Amino acid sequence: MSENNSKVNGGAHCLIGRFQPFHKGHYELINQYLEKGEKVVVLIMDTPIDVDNPFTITERMLMIDRAFHGYTVDALTIRSIPPIMDVSIGRKCGFAIRELDSRGKEHISATDIRGLMRSGHDTWEQMVPLSIVPLLRNCMYRGVLQ
Repeated sequence: MSENNSKVNGGAHCLIGRFQPFHKGHYELINQYLEKGEKVVVLIMDTPIDVDNPFTITERMLMIDRAFHGYTVDALTIRSIPPIMDVSIGRKCGFAIRELDSRGKEHISATDIRGLMRSGHDTWEQMVPLSIVPLLRNCMYRGVLQ
């Protein structure tokens, strides 16, 4: 969706993901819109807990909420959705579909973050918003990443 459509028509940017965990790459993507006064809807897939999805939907919603604690509900909407198999749209749906590409930017991988957390290296803390480090540490203490 273009910047003008978002502001004039009250539209929003929509991001769908697992956010296992939410990290600075996710933060920067969302924040670029919020800083321009544009609305963002974050849809978090409520995935079953397993080795690749160790955080609950509640924990992930809290991560994003804490990362953006200064924004109103009108600016940022966070919702859970069931796991998505595919996304189908009709012709002339009125919005753009963009696949995000991290080339040219510092690539941050949630898989790498989980691996660092499991191995006990604190370097993962540099890859997530500072405001969610205590929440992630609490998850680690509870054995979420075993």
